[in-house]
Amino acid sequence: MRRPTLLLAHLAVIAALAVGTGAHWMVLQSVAWTGMLYDYSREATLTEAVQKTFDGRHPCKLCRTIESAQKQHRVYDAAQPVPVIEGVLEPLLAVAAPFCVFVVYPRVEEAAEPLGHTPPSPPPRLV
Repeated sequence: MRRPTLLLAHLAVIAALAVGTGAHWMVLQSVAWTGMLYDYSREATLTEAVQKTFDGRHPCKLCRTIESAQKQHRVYDAAQPVPVIEGVLEPLLAVAAPFCVFVVYPRVEEAAEPLGHTPPSPPPRLV
């Protein structure tokens, strides 16, 4: 596949996942809050603008539209029956559980070789 086609395919999958999980409502709500914050900060201080934006008593037109669309979506989802899948699926491949192999490692004292000689006493001097 060519690089632009692959990029387009990846973006389509990401967009489908975003819409499927409801992330588009989050994006739209963030856009609405940003617009509200901008509009309210032109008329008042930033603290008052933040309070008006997030208190829920001063929704903008986009906020009301998003809320009504979300309610319609919830009603539609609740009205859809959950399909019942009947039947038994036969396993295609039976995999046996792996058996356990216990390995006994030697202790550190047993694995180390004893020294064959003692170090010279007194230690040698540098020449």
